[in-house]
Amino acid sequence: MIQQRKWSRLRLAWLIPAIACSLPAMAQWSGKGEAGVALATGNTDTKSANARVAVGYKSDAWENSASLAGNYVRTDDLTTARRWELGAQTRLNFRAHSFWFGGARYEEDRFSGSTLPFW
Repeated sequence: MIQQRKWSRLRLAWLIPAIACSLPAMAQWSGKGEAGVALATGNTDTKSANARVAVGYKSDAWENSASLAGNYVRTDDLTTARRWELGAQTRLNFRAHSFWFGGARYEEDRFSGSTLPFW
């Protein structure tokens, strides 16, 4: 039993420096997120929620990012807003002021009044 604990500690002692050495590689990644909820009562009861998550990766010449967002509102047991948004973009830098850029975005809003895709 004591020998097993010793080996467990030795494995853990080896694992911590290995993880610490990989942290500089994670510095190329970035991310952020947000979330919110609002509840209102009175003549009408309204519940709303929103969330957004974004990640990015940057290497020497490439920059990539992606995001996902949503919004949902319910008033008096009826859904009054439901919106989803998904986006991605990439950029390749050639020189200080020369680059290629590409991006795509998808948005779905059932309560916007428009039925055509927006490109």
